[in-house]
Amino acid sequence: MQATRVVIHHEQDTWWADSPDVSGWTAAAQTRDDLLALVAEASDFVGFYPYVICEGIVPSSVQIGCSVARAA
Repeated sequence: MQATRVVIHHEQDTWWADSPDVSGWTAAAQTRDDLLALVAEASDFVGFYPYVICEGIVPSSVQIGCSVARAA
């Protein structure tokens, strides 16, 4: 099973995430911790796990530039 890439972005006072692997999914929060909580909640609801967190990049391989956030 391939892990879903979740890309974390930070712009001024907002943290947001999207995924090149889950069409149309985004999440936004005022803090990184709150955003990571939303990502974890969404992964359970939408079912995209295991997933990996990628900081502001979209690598072609989940082994590069990403850290494992959750294993099924």
